[in-house]
Amino acid sequence: MNDTEALELAIKYNNSIYDNNHTLITNLAYEIVSEDRFSAKLANINDGTYIGKSLLTLNNEEWRTEKFRNILESCRTKRSNSKWLSLKFSRDPLYWLIVINFQPLINYETDNIFGFKVTGEIPDHPLQFYGIKEIIRNSSEERPATRVRNDKFLTNREHEVLFLLFYCDNYQQVADLLSLSHGINVTSSMVAKIVSRNLYVKFDVVNLESLMAAGHKNGYHKSVPLSLFGEFMFPMSKV
Repeated sequence: MNDTEALELAIKYNNSIYDNNHTLITNLAYEIVSEDRFSAKLANINDGTYIGKSLLTLNNEEWRTEKFRNILESCRTKRSNSKWLSLKFSRDPLYWLIVINFQPLINYETDNIFGFKVTGEIPDHPLQFYGIKEIIRNSSEERPATRVRNDKFLTNREHEVLFLLFYCDNYQQVADLLSLSHGINVTSSMVAKIVSRNLYVKFDVVNLESLMAAGHKNGYHKSVPLSLFGEFMFPMSKV
């Protein structure tokens, strides 16, 4: 089997079997030659397909283009997979946070790499497993200049505090992460005021235990605040 035939076989397999993941196949020029039925829907692609597009320029973001290029070149050189945790807000909200696996496709008859398989899947673990502090630190340069409010019930800061309460042991840890994210000095007393004066009132509760129960019931433990993180790609090898 030559490399062209191997690529055609990979495309046929990808087009025939749906494994509940977002999967693309590219040639060596990083041009997308196959996608599963789920791919474009996940990424909210305007014309409904990835086919014929360059994997490097899908997002029109210079930092992400360079990241993809470096990852793929590394996969080609090392002949091994590379996994990255990715947060991108233009995707379907259910898939804002995904793990992307970059895999070189190798023809074992010729020992040549003939393309790449790129698979995105929902993480098995909640966000705190990956280290929120490291994620905030690595996303600080790529965050949008204007932060959009993505919750109609809570303000951005209320949303951030409630979300972080699920992943921190105390108010000081929440304050430290907010300070890191926004580049300002947030104190534990400021966090305490937001909890007692704002969140208790909005959720009609009188203690932290009841607030956490109400927040969990309404999904705030997994509702990522757009204002807390910038978009990022974080290597799973550093988790």
